[in-house]
Amino acid sequence: MHEALLSHSRTLAPHAFQEPQEFPWAWRTEVPWELKALRPWKHPKDHAAWAGRLPRRASSASLAQRLQGLAWGVACVGGDSAQQTLEQLVKQLPRQIRSAPEEVAAWVQDQLTLPVQTASGHLAWPWTVVLAAELLPFLASHAEPSQWWGWLERIVRLVQQFASPGQEPPWQWQLLGGELAWRVSQLWPELKPIRDLARQAHRVLSHGLVELCDGQGMVHGRHLKEFPLLLACWTRCRKLLTQPWSAKAQDQFDWLVRQMLRVVRGDGSWSWHPPGGRPADRQMVLEALALAADRYDRAMARSVLPPNWTRRLPAAEVKWLPPISYQSDWAQVALLQTHWNRTGPRLWVNYCRPEPQVELLCGGKLLWQGPLRLTLSSPSQQWQSPSSWECVLWSSDEDGDYLELAGDLEPEGRVYRHLFLAREDGFLLLADTVYLPQPQDRVHYRLQIPLAPGVCWSPEPENTEGLLRVGGRALARALPLAAPEWKRECSVPPLQQHAGELWINLVHQGSRFFVPVLFDLRQQRLGQGCTWRRLTVAQQRRVLGPEEAVGFRIQLGRKQWVLFRGVDGVGNRTLLGANLYCEFSLRRFRPDGMTEPLIEVLPEES
Repeated sequence: MHEALLSHSRTLAPHAFQEPQEFPWAWRTEVPWELKALRPWKHPKDHAAWAGRLPRRASSASLAQRLQGLAWGVACVGGDSAQQTLEQLVKQLPRQIRSAPEEVAAWVQDQLTLPVQTASGHLAWPWTVVLAAELLPFLASHAEPSQWWGWLERIVRLVQQFASPGQEPPWQWQLLGGELAWRVSQLWPELKPIRDLARQAHRVLSHGLVELCDGQGMVHGRHLKEFPLLLACWTRCRKLLTQPWSAKAQDQFDWLVRQMLRVVRGDGSWSWHPPGGRPADRQMVLEALALAADRYDRAMARSVLPPNWTRRLPAAEVKWLPPISYQSDWAQVALLQTHWNRTGPRLWVNYCRPEPQVELLCGGKLLWQGPLRLTLSSPSQQWQSPSSWECVLWSSDEDGDYLELAGDLEPEGRVYRHLFLAREDGFLLLADTVYLPQPQDRVHYRLQIPLAPGVCWSPEPENTEGLLRVGGRALARALPLAAPEWKRECSVPPLQQHAGELWINLVHQGSRFFVPVLFDLRQQRLGQGCTWRRLTVAQQRRVLGPEEAVGFRIQLGRKQWVLFRGVDGVGNRTLLGANLYCEFSLRRFRPDGMTEPLIEVLPEES
């Protein structure tokens, strides 16, 4: 019954079980007088009387209802098969507790007596402990007294071991030290060693919600992939109790539900995971909305969730929606998105690791997913990509979202990464500005963009641009602005696919350079013509080189833009007859021939 579930494993932090020993069981002062005369942990006859009381407090039907959401989010760490197997187990056990209690008792014995190395290596181990605790009231009359009390002792000791904050992974700490502690304190409130577990659960869950979130419900980037597991644990606790945590933690849970609407994709799947929503997670999302959503959350849910999910949600009339985009310096994540809808372009950037993780969706399809890898080398030297990144600028308005990251190269140097998602114009600009300590004769630059499974690069036969396709359908066009438009003028292909990645290549001479690539995400425009040109940038009647300042003119269909980057700093530069005093500028041509800024980065002193 349990072998398939335990086959899905990953390494977890080991927690040493203590050997069974005499446990200080005792009754609380408030228990009925008929219990005070019993010592069921020592005398078999007393245990029989105790066992007769336990099934009264929970029927097998209520057990099935309680276990209904236990499998929420399990696919995030174990895959769909692990979640399906756990769902089957949750359905089978309430029925088998009536028909074959001896088999269930044998299963509980296996789970709670696993060796330390075996238990800590199984993904399913935390959930099987929770399952075992729920089954114990029904097994008291089907096990030896010493065996049953040994099971309960093992569960209590395990819950106590997860009382310390900050244990990894956090979902496991919250599940066992918080949620399970609450449930154990509800199942056996008469026992004195269990009376403190409710206070522990309140403390652990409150600490988890406050410390694992950034103040607005977003978890840290290193835990973003496990967001559904944390949400599942906290949603079950909130459903179980009216106030399982502090008021400050409740504020975080309310914010968490809004962040959930950003993390869920339009097809119902979770960001950073393979596409395709599952019914169990649909129930979790709807439960969380029912527990904490306000009218704005309900309006947003109707915009971003699949229509069949929100059919029964109460109507919410609002005049405006909160910003869809989000950035958190503490969490080290950013979401660039155009609108609250299911199919619009959206870009996640998780920069808490040396290689920033990205996820790009366009037209409801996943285009990128994975780490951005930067490689810089010359014939005489190799530079290591930054070991950490920081957000130096974030801007979000009606024109678009702009994120600028910075990191130090090893042994020397610095790189700035610019990402701009145009809200109405429908394109993504990805660019790097590289600063090296000494001029180099020949610097090889390569940025490797991870393509999602099923995405292929379709280059143009004569030009250097190309299309990203999914199943033969073109979803985006890439323009390497730093390279010539024609392949015959390039010694190295500026864009090429290799091993499931899109490589951006550039060979540069000097110590400073700017590498922009523009991705057209508007599918209606992909069949129209496109072109780009490098522009002349001047200062005081002197033409500037690419190490000082660069400018580009881009045309997609009938729309045109001009891009400027001051590589060596800020000065009074002339571009297309206009004076610019800024570090970075992206402007759109109006029908009258004038330009208007989409994003303009001014010097710090201004």
